[in-house]
Amino acid sequence: MPGETPQVFPVGGTVVLKRMPPGLNPAYAAYLFKGITGVVEKVVYSTAHGQRLYTLNIPQTGGGLITVPQIPENCLGSA
Repeated sequence: MPGETPQVFPVGGTVVLKRMPPGLNPAYAAYLFKGITGVVEKVVYSTAHGQRLYTLNIPQTGGGLITVPQIPENCLGSA
């Protein structure tokens, strides 16, 4: 679509958390740490943040996934 911002990390791609997001909801703090990998579920562009925000699916040790919303692009890197 014209004017649409291209995705840096595509939906379904694997990313690594480079740093903890500022203002992270404490409910998700136990599931995130620097270096953890996750799969991109959704990407939205936030004009308030001036960057893309990613929803990640993080695999859990005992099985299953935890979905963590609104991770800023500048906190992520290629896995």
